[in-house]
Amino acid sequence: MHFRERHTSENRRFILCLINRRLKANSRKTFARSTSGPWPWAPSSAGAASSCLATRCCRTLVDEFGGEIPEAMEDLLRLGGVGRKVANLIRGDVFGLGGIVADTHCIRITNKLGLASSKDPVKVERQLEVLVPRQRQTDFCHRLVHFGRDCCIARAPRCDACVLADCCDACQKGESA
Repeated sequence: MHFRERHTSENRRFILCLINRRLKANSRKTFARSTSGPWPWAPSSAGAASSCLATRCCRTLVDEFGGEIPEAMEDLLRLGGVGRKVANLIRGDVFGLGGIVADTHCIRITNKLGLASSKDPVKVERQLEVLVPRQRQTDFCHRLVHFGRDCCIARAPRCDACVLADCCDACQKGESA
């Protein structure tokens, strides 16, 4: 198996273990009481800091939310290792509530297209929330990630093959990256 495929599947398994709402409360309680790591299902790249955050996250889920993943942004932000990006991802993918996931692709591409004018994730999130309807925000962000990986690659953008080249500020100015 290719490194990227293995890494992706391990991360996917790790994330699914954390956010799967159908996990039994006992599993969450056992995990929350656990103080050692890494666990057999955790990605190989998860070090002590990741293990600590995952444990703290699960403890908070069990102690404050009865083992259920909360929907509210404020509640998600109280979980260990969860920032605005991950909270918006959970709200969009798990609960269907939408949310702008302002990751590196989103920030870079929306700035190039003139949809945002900041490198600050919170500012970009606020600017895009006004432009993108809530029901389309999750899909919009996923499409930006794929577009950023396939065409608008940070170090070597394929502007000649880009369908958005005519509306890209960076392309119009002759900038390549």
